[in-house]
Amino acid sequence: MISGIVFIFNIFFSVISLVIFYSVEVSPKEFWLAGFLSWVCPFVIILNLFFILFWLAFRPFRGLLSLAVLIWGYDFIIRSVSVHPFSEIKPSSLKVISYNTRIFNVYDHLKNDNYQSSKDMIEWLLNSDADILLLQEFYDEKNSTIFNTHEKFSSKYPFHHVSYTVKNGNDGKFGMAIYSKFEILNKGNILKRGDNNQTLYADILANNDTLRVYNFHLHSMSIDDKELIDNVTKSKDPVLGLKHFNTLKEGFIKKSEQLDEICSHIDTCRYAVLLACDLNDTPYSYCYESLSERLENSFEEAGTGFGITYNGRIPFLRIDNQFYSKQLNCDKFITYNNIKFSDHLPIEGYYSWE
Repeated sequence: MISGIVFIFNIFFSVISLVIFYSVEVSPKEFWLAGFLSWVCPFVIILNLFFILFWLAFRPFRGLLSLAVLIWGYDFIIRSVSVHPFSEIKPSSLKVISYNTRIFNVYDHLKNDNYQSSKDMIEWLLNSDADILLLQEFYDEKNSTIFNTHEKFSSKYPFHHVSYTVKNGNDGKFGMAIYSKFEILNKGNILKRGDNNQTLYADILANNDTLRVYNFHLHSMSIDDKELIDNVTKSKDPVLGLKHFNTLKEGFIKKSEQLDEICSHIDTCRYAVLLACDLNDTPYSYCYESLSERLENSFEEAGTGFGITYNGRIPFLRIDNQFYSKQLNCDKFITYNNIKFSDHLPIEGYYSWE
């Protein structure tokens, strides 16, 4: 009797699972609820695994239902964990680091004693020996001995595309940056509308081939993660909960609009593409799915582990990514779990031509 009830629930949940898997194909600007549904994908995977284990102990044949669901959703499993421990770097590989630097912790609520984390972050990047640096939430203050970052990076990277959108009272400038050891033939911007959610691109001549490099930062949800967690686990304030709900809803819609514009630009590119981003969304989202339909994900193809990139209170978020087109190989991909200067972790990919 109990097993029969469980199996009925298993059937119902399997149908729901397929709906949730399909939700990543639906743009939130067309149906905003899809943005919320896609976030449930990890729990769908875990619960279907539970059903398989449960039926193995009682009626193994019934476990085939959830097994079929997981096979259907295999793409979401490999987005969650990657196992490539023996990947090798080729001598000709391009080393690419992307990093949301959180404006190098310039403000008082971010800094530590004597701006040590800022100094260490800048020094780490300068010593990284990357061929290409792709930086989100970049900050430059030319009259500062600590935050004169453009002067420091451009002394090592002769070619660059830096785009600023906002200034502060110290004449400090906020924006994004591409730094390259290789010549930049062409460069430009899309999504530059007065805030930090912009997209830079540069055509870089590397190893006798032209590579189109994109660097972008999608719309931030602008939710305090401590406030969100405390509201869910402690206060459960309905007014604050509604505020978070509306913020998330608007964020899903705005990100999908931005991503559609970026993808339209990518579709016109005649070069091999390498893309780095702070997606501000999970691997189970419409934005991630849209990029995956066009490009390979570096973590999936050459990473190891869970690839968590958000260094904040909300756990298990992989929101920073590198993608590349099929003309390239990703030889190795690294998430630097020990570099915790920012609320994001730096990621590094090594790329070679097919």
